Amino acid sequence: MARRNRNEDLLDRLINNFSFRGTLLHPGTLFVLVTGLTIAGALNLWQRYQHRLIPADQYQLTEDRVRITPAPEWAQIDLKRLLLEVPVGQEAPNILDTDVVARTAATLRSVGWVANVNQVKKSADGLDIDVRYRVPVGIVELNQSTVPGWDQSKTAQVMPVDGSGMVMPAEVVQHVQPPRISVFNPQTLNLIRPWTVWQDARVVDAAAIMNQIGSRAKQLGIYRVMTMRSSRQMSASQIPFELWPEHKGGTKVLWGNAPGKEVPGEASASVKLEALMRFVAQHGSLEEMPSRRVDLRSGKIVITKDAHVAEKDNMFGGLK
Repeated sequence: MARRNRNEDLLDRLINNFSFRGTLLHPGTLFVLVTGLTIAGALNLWQRYQHRLIPADQYQLTEDRVRITPAPEWAQIDLKRLLLEVPVGQEAPNILDTDVVARTAATLRSVGWVANVNQVKKSADGLDIDVRYRVPVGIVELNQSTVPGWDQSKTAQVMPVDGSGMVMPAEVVQHVQPPRISVFNPQTLNLIRPWTVWQDARVVDAAAIMNQIGSRAKQLGIYRVMTMRSSRQMSASQIPFELWPEHKGGTKVLWGNAPGKEVPGEASASVKLEALMRFVAQHGSLEEMPSRRVDLRSGKIVITKDAHVAEKDNMFGGLK
């Protein structure tokens, strides 16, 4: 009990001796305040008068002073030009600007073609910028087989999407031909705009699968990823996504669910992909194999029934 009283007496003395005025005028506190004000004032003066102290053109950003990850040939974007554009009434970007890194990163993040800004680094020589560009992993098919009431006289359309299901400009398909994504009656067609995510979970899931497979699709003989899930069954995990070759012959693969959405007992996307690659290495691409269907959901190749039998009740039987 006596020890507790001593602790309380000590706390009371500390509180009674506390003085806001004394703390404010303490040498340590004054040193921190003066140092902070000095640094803030120096930064403000430098920001306002740096161009008078150093020739403006000496550190002005130019094309040769901006080094950035080259864009794919099919990407219709010149990021250097975008970064060097000078709005009316503003000065040209300068390496010495204290916010040049943050401003550059913000500008790049606003560009649809840019998936991620990995790094913006400045030096006396300029800016070194590392970005990752969006890549189309699939093209959504819009035709009489996938869209009810499609005008047969109307040309079929394809809309490219990246691995997150974000819609990319249709012109991309003139340069690259990733596998097709086939879902019946894709939702929110009237809301589809470049650089917006397609609001249909089946499209997003199919894009995630193709993003996992990536550039291996051609080697594996994958021409199309599709599912028999309807718009009312978007989350029906028991209805798997399938990987198809280009023609009706060949082997079709029951892939399962999108990466991260596997059900209990279903293998991960990486395990399934490794198993499929081993299978193709032994037997040839899906296009070259016999007409059959294999189940990949367990992470092992399990041969099921003949593909032609399954096609009879498949809503996509009309696809070429």
